[in-house]
Amino acid sequence: MPTPEPAEKLAWWGLLVGPLREVRADRIILGSEMILFLRPGDTCPYAPGTNVKVTYQKHGPRLEVDSIAPAE
Repeated sequence: MPTPEPAEKLAWWGLLVGPLREVRADRIILGSEMILFLRPGDTCPYAPGTNVKVTYQKHGPRLEVDSIAPAE
């Protein structure tokens, strides 16, 4: 029987909705302090202040963006 992966190695996913506070080359900041990292080659096309819906995966301590769309 295979040994299960330790919980800290598993990828978790989530959904966040809120105002985009800051956009940088490698990350976005959502709300007051939620930092989400963009994958290499990805960019965020939305301006700060835009309400966005972000899906992400958690890899260790990093939250990595899967998709960004305007929030409805």
